Amino acid sequence: MKIGILLPSHFDVASLCRVRELCRILLQSSPLEGGPIELAVGLPERPESEWRRHERRLREGMPEVIVRHLKWETVPAGNAVRMFAKHGLRLDLSGIHEVLVPRDWGWNFTDCDLWINFADTSMGAVLPLKPVAHYVSDLAMRIVPYSFGAGVDDPFWQRQVDSFRLWRQGALVIVTDQWTADDVVGYAGVRRENVVQLPSLSFSDEPLPHLPERELGGWIWTIEANPRFDIRNALAGLQIYVREGGTHLPTIACQNAAPFSPGSHHPVFAGWDASALDLWSELEIVAYPDFRTLSRLLNRAQLLWSSEIAGGDGFSLALAARHGLRFLGMDFPAHRQLAEKCGHSIALYAESDPLLIADALHAMEALGPSQSQPLGAPESPAIRRQQYGFLIDRLLERVRD
Repeated sequence: MKIGILLPSHFDVASLCRVRELCRILLQSSPLEGGPIELAVGLPERPESEWRRHERRLREGMPEVIVRHLKWETVPAGNAVRMFAKHGLRLDLSGIHEVLVPRDWGWNFTDCDLWINFADTSMGAVLPLKPVAHYVSDLAMRIVPYSFGAGVDDPFWQRQVDSFRLWRQGALVIVTDQWTADDVVGYAGVRRENVVQLPSLSFSDEPLPHLPERELGGWIWTIEANPRFDIRNALAGLQIYVREGGTHLPTIACQNAAPFSPGSHHPVFAGWDASALDLWSELEIVAYPDFRTLSRLLNRAQLLWSSEIAGGDGFSLALAARHGLRFLGMDFPAHRQLAEKCGHSIALYAESDPLLIADALHAMEALGPSQSQPLGAPESPAIRRQQYGFLIDRLLERVRD
């Protein structure tokens, strides 16, 4: 049995970590039917050296995993059913102008029996040429819609609606927390029986990459130039903390440092006063292109602070737990659920409010230096294999239909 795992055009380090963990679990799982599992990962195009680096990481220790070049191709919906008539698609594409097909310079992943798609609704509707499960880490657009579209007429919202229309036509949707499950039902309109809640792929029991001897150091603040990270309020909280005698200036860790470079006119800085800009200029900014670089950075820290206010599948909290770090972040459902499972030096502030953030920073400083024991996934490896094996069984039922 061959399973295609499809990444969206815009993927990040968190996405690659989830895909690698999914590959590990599936290669160890034992579905009731289907025989030995083969995996074909669709990795969208990047500059060749970068693409090869990601390929090596995905296959490291798992030579059975095949990584293919993937290009998402747009096809007019009116032509799609005729173009792929041999697949016997039973779909209602009314109201959908375009659909997406994964191209791989060969079989276009139709040699796979099943697909697992890491869903990005900003891309539009993925044509299900094979029984498909969409992995949805969050539906954060419900909380911070301005992160996804500039207004109600932004094309994002139509592409999202198109995605939901196809999800509602029998696809399985994978979530890792009850709140996202509720959003998939209430917001996307997917039937409850087609929503499968599984253990988070942000956690892993895989040993971390080889790291130098650990020296407890400073604090890491993970952000991106996106409203989901509420940088303005987070920096305002940091200002209050410093004015009141706080001594820890965090190092900023981000995947894309370009918006934060000197002289940048990115909208994230709009309206900042001189004191905020002065403090910002004192902070070191480190870009991490891959998980190995990020892991080395965290190995020298004692606290990880994420100012994300929605979504993310709790990836930053999982990172902190895996590296034995304290974690500071906002109290939203994914963080709260994982904090209850981890019970691991975690502090959550109730709102993204500067005063609450400053109080939380003071509280973390008052704890003093310490080193916690790194934690793996909250569930045992056997349970993770069993539950993801159940997903494959559900998808195989659709093959027989």
